[in-house]
Amino acid sequence: MISIVHWRVRGGRSFQVTLFVGLCNSTMLMMLLDVLFRFFNGGENRALINIITWLYFLVEPVPMLFWLCYLDFYLHKSQKHLQRRFYYIPVFFVILIVLLADPFTHWVYFIDGNNSYRRGPLVPLVVFFNFFVLFITMVTAFIRKRDVGRRVFISLVMFSLLPIAGNLLQFMLHGTVILWPTVAMAVIFLYIFLESQKDRKDYLTGLMNKQQMDDTIQNRLSSLDRKRPFTLVMIDLDDFKSINDTYGHKEGDRALVKAAELVYHSLRSVDKVARFGGDEFLVLLEEDQKEEVEKVISRLYEEIRFFNSREIVPYAINLSCGYKIITRNENKSLYDYIHEADQDMYRNKRRRKESRLPLNR
Repeated sequence: MISIVHWRVRGGRSFQVTLFVGLCNSTMLMMLLDVLFRFFNGGENRALINIITWLYFLVEPVPMLFWLCYLDFYLHKSQKHLQRRFYYIPVFFVILIVLLADPFTHWVYFIDGNNSYRRGPLVPLVVFFNFFVLFITMVTAFIRKRDVGRRVFISLVMFSLLPIAGNLLQFMLHGTVILWPTVAMAVIFLYIFLESQKDRKDYLTGLMNKQQMDDTIQNRLSSLDRKRPFTLVMIDLDDFKSINDTYGHKEGDRALVKAAELVYHSLRSVDKVARFGGDEFLVLLEEDQKEEVEKVISRLYEEIRFFNSREIVPYAINLSCGYKIITRNENKSLYDYIHEADQDMYRNKRRRKESRLPLNR
């Protein structure tokens, strides 16, 4: 299984990286086609001008679609969620049909007697599609603003604003070269943002690191009077030393990555998880009811049971969990809350060892 919680996994790219590479490659292809279009437009080879112009319009929606898919996956970390995004598909197919028919209909463009490109009556439809996709990305970012934080939100919005401005200016100022340079600038901006995010991620699992989680919880505590209470869940990988001693540290790292995936996939998109240190994980759960917290932990244990039943690795992965529900009427420090969750986790770990029930609280 390819991990989606970190940038690279052994044996291939993550799905998130694949989408980003697709965005970069399609943008570079569009810039190449743009250069060829400007160079050959008005030249002597009419057939070549037709082919380049047709490819230009055919490929043009692709980078926008890659950006929409990348943003959706970045925010939800779910391929299943992405597959449910059907609302832009009909518009894309309308554009595709129009472009496939254009050599015969000249709806989008035509080549005049001087072998020069001229706009057709349906060029606004192609422009509308670009605006449509970029508008969806803006709305998606706004919907998830509270979940991703101000810094991430501004970065995502900036990526959409640059192509929107370039698209609008190029449509209004016919003959200018604005759109794809602005898209390239946005891709560079996104890359710089992603590089800066690496410092806030755990190098092995790709989860939030301890510092980022501390900052997130502190911000959550400061807004507790305006938002609902929440829960901290401390999770520990059982018998981690035994895995290292028996199978080596490389396999120990693999066990940590697998444990991170199991925890990550058990949570909702609004919840946060960090590698807290060593073989411990800390979850900020947007839930304040004991029954609901227990459901989340039960869901995690079900994920573990299913993973272990497949015997992908030569050992079983077992996790111990403890939690602390943080309410408004308490006035403790961040470390007090974490300590209480940690103590609850160790109590449950001892209870399970004494009863010899590896996955029961």
